[in-house]
Amino acid sequence: MEIQPLLDRFSLEPSDAQLRRQIAEAIDWMIVNRFDQLVNLLYTVDVSEKRLKSVLAAKNGENASGLITALLLERLAQKAAARARFRTDPGSIAEEEGW
Repeated sequence: MEIQPLLDRFSLEPSDAQLRRQIAEAIDWMIVNRFDQLVNLLYTVDVSEKRLKSVLAAKNGENASGLITALLLERLAQKAAARARFRTDPGSIAEEEGW
């Protein structure tokens, strides 16, 4: 199951509940079938291992894929906000200062 297209769509439609469910289903599938890919994805997106362990321990018995999805999507939203905040308009840089 390919999760990257779903994550790409999330960046365009962050409030889509059906998309969130599809991502959670993909993560659930990865937990069972491709745990190594899930760990790699979480590492690549830079989801805090400490926070992940804390949330999973605190909410023991809840759906792990839903909890992981929430942390993953939260981190993606944080990264998008940081990129937007630090983005510069190429036209705002003086020609002599540009590359």
